[in-house]
Amino acid sequence: MPIISSQVVFTSQQAGGLIRTVEKHIDSTGGEHIFEYLASASDNVNAILAARIPVIEENLANAEFEEVLRGI
Repeated sequence: MPIISSQVVFTSQQAGGLIRTVEKHIDSTGGEHIFEYLASASDNVNAILAARIPVIEENLANAEFEEVLRGI
């Protein structure tokens, strides 16, 4: 299942300089994959988002493969 949409949906400066960040990824079946984390001011949240996409897709492919093996 490919990811068809990804975006940083929320950022908020926190005490101590960290940035609360929320990512939302949508797969081809409409499934949502939400990630929340604290980023430092020097982190590129768009690069983090982009790097996460192939990891999500690999995890989805592995889960789909496991379902096929179990006959689900």
